[in-house]
Amino acid sequence: MMEAAFEAAYQIARKRGAFNRQVDLAIDLTDWRFYGDHKHTPMVLGTKPDRGTQWAYKFATVTAVVPGMRFCLKAIPVGQFDPPHRVLEALLTYAKQKVRVGTVYLDRGFYGVESIATLERMGVRWLMPATQNERVRKVVEASPMGTVVDFSMRATGAKRGLRGKEARFRLAVVRSTKDPERKVSFATNLPIDSGNVQVVCDRYGRRWGIETSFRVQDSFIAKTTSKNYRVRLFYFMWSVCLYNLWVLANIIVGAVLWFLPRKPVVTAKMFGALLYTGFKFDGG
Repeated sequence: MMEAAFEAAYQIARKRGAFNRQVDLAIDLTDWRFYGDHKHTPMVLGTKPDRGTQWAYKFATVTAVVPGMRFCLKAIPVGQFDPPHRVLEALLTYAKQKVRVGTVYLDRGFYGVESIATLERMGVRWLMPATQNERVRKVVEASPMGTVVDFSMRATGAKRGLRGKEARFRLAVVRSTKDPERKVSFATNLPIDSGNVQVVCDRYGRRWGIETSFRVQDSFIAKTTSKNYRVRLFYFMWSVCLYNLWVLANIIVGAVLWFLPRKPVVTAKMFGALLYTGFKFDGG
């Protein structure tokens, strides 16, 4: 049902010209924090401690970055037996059927040998933050901002026969957009050098567009304390559908104005109010 809703919204956006040209993709892992008995609750996974818990339901999304906004092409739940590279492959395979792919911006959760091998095999340009392990930290500490080095990452775990597998890419050391005094690192296969590396990596922070990170989607998600995973799954998918409808509303407004607006003409708060009053009216 949700996939049909995603497809219907996509077809309307496509007819309005949202995907007429090559588009960048953002692939993200989203946590919905969980509080309670995680040991006996299906689909709850460990995550970075925050807001009083280290457990969460996880979802993966692939979104097309249209001017000023992001349009979600597909969202899938992530379970204990869903390795990142398989999730990545599923999302990319679907997205490549829908749009002409430009650069793929990835969540740090996909930084690994198998995921990078998947990206290379699928022939896409990609950029993601590098996990700050010991080897990466040494490079960052020893390199001035604007440095690009050839880097290799070798799998050391014997699990699933990974031992000995290697991924090669470029490691960029640049200035943080949030703190100019701090150095950060990115992994990529993009053609970069000391002359353009800062500009290229800065695009990662701007990939969300205006008012379009999933903080906006959070305003559409229903509040619940239910431990029933089917309820959680429905609420998350429904919030993505509402988010897409908000983006679609702005695309349609842009079509009337003969351009795709760089900033949402219809704000998320305005759209939510319109939905609420519409449903209230329809209900009598």
